[in-house]
Amino acid sequence: MKIYTRTGDTGETSLFSGDRARKDDPRVDAYGEIDELNAWLGLVRASHHHPPLDPALDQEIVAQNGPRRPIGVNSRNS
Repeated sequence: MKIYTRTGDTGETSLFSGDRARKDDPRVDAYGEIDELNAWLGLVRASHHHPPLDPALDQEIVAQNGPRRPIGVNSRNS
């Protein structure tokens, strides 16, 4: 699936704040690292083979991703 943003590729990307940054900017790399960490935490959280998370960490994950749902259920079909 192709996605068109109509902004062209000038070697820059939009940050969450709305600022533009070069794609080799450390902030863009940090966003990717945080996104990957968040994906791993979600995988661990979804598995049944882990100890309970620290309540503060669980609250942070919920704040970023919304309430916990069973695997295979997303907001469109829940």
